Amino acid sequence: MIRTVADLHTHTSVSQHAYSSLDEMARSAAELGLAAIGITDHGPGMMDGAIRHHFYCMRGLPKAVHGLRLVTGAEVNIKDFDGGLDLDRDVLRQLDFVVASYHVEAIDPAASEQHTRGWLNVIANPDVDCLGHCGNPVFACDYEAW
Repeated sequence: MIRTVADLHTHTSVSQHAYSSLDEMARSAAELGLAAIGITDHGPGMMDGAIRHHFYCMRGLPKAVHGLRLVTGAEVNIKDFDGGLDLDRDVLRQLDFVVASYHVEAIDPAASEQHTRGWLNVIANPDVDCLGHCGNPVFACDYEAW
């Protein structure tokens, strides 16, 4: 049996389509027996995303909440097919975990070749730890190229 030890792609009410506070999410994660929770609110490239300063201030959060390891992070938006992101490197380097995703609110879908080029450029970014929503058919790509 595989045991889930952490959820690293979560959104607090800072991302306006979510409904829980950091404290509520950490408490629930602890009740589920998780060891860690990552707070990865949307970056400023989405209409409901957090402002840059939110991510900068995450360094002031405690390292543990409700007995869980608190992983600070962001779900940054890929804003161009060259791998550009909506948060600067100086902010990303202060975070524990960075998810990069395509969202239609932050970039218009294009051809599969462009999506693939964007993913490959993002993968090469040392500040990105994880890709999000890779299977979204709106941003179809050539997975064999990865």
